[in-house]
Amino acid sequence: MRQFAVIGLGRFGYKVAATLAEKGADVLAVDENEEIIQKISDEVARAVVANSTDEDALRACAVQEVDVVVVGIGQSIESNVLTTALVKKLGVPEIVSRASSELHGQILDLVGATRVVFPEHDAAIRVANSIRLESIFDRIELPGGVTIAEIDPPASFIGKTLMELQLRTRYGINVIVVKQSADKEEEAKEIQMMPRPDYEIEKGDTLLVVGETESIESVHEYE
Repeated sequence: MRQFAVIGLGRFGYKVAATLAEKGADVLAVDENEEIIQKISDEVARAVVANSTDEDALRACAVQEVDVVVVGIGQSIESNVLTTALVKKLGVPEIVSRASSELHGQILDLVGATRVVFPEHDAAIRVANSIRLESIFDRIELPGGVTIAEIDPPASFIGKTLMELQLRTRYGINVIVVKQSADKEEEAKEIQMMPRPDYEIEKGDTLLVVGETESIESVHEYE
């Protein structure tokens, strides 16, 4: 099992540490704030009060023994960058560092981060995408421009089977789940996993689809 350390327990770092631990991961949480450490101590394997810009302090926490370090420090760019550099010096193979700007991200790349994340930037994009099109209820954007999205089928889909619609050929998307409308007969299943080609879409159905982001967004242009 891989071991993780999360350094900096603001809202971002705390959520990462707590989520990893909830999923059964071995997590070391590090922060200078004793109150925060006491709060998270029951949720993670180990929680330590330490100054992450002190190499000796990081060694004492055994940060060098974990597989992945998440540097979640957000308030101080200097501390964020220095911590990333020290973790790299300690030989941790995977370092995920939080950045607040493109320049900050470039600096983190230079000092050894293997992955740079932009929480505020990414959250803003997700919110904008989720409210831009009423027909798309929720989405998960994956690397490479691929998206998994929950959509309301356009009127032109109603009464047609998946085979008739030829969604892969016409739109470049695949339907992986159908949430059936509430007014169907009671004996009908509420959720159809990997629906058959002869499944007929009805008004009120919701489709979970996967495909390129632009292809999913273009579906309602064909109404």
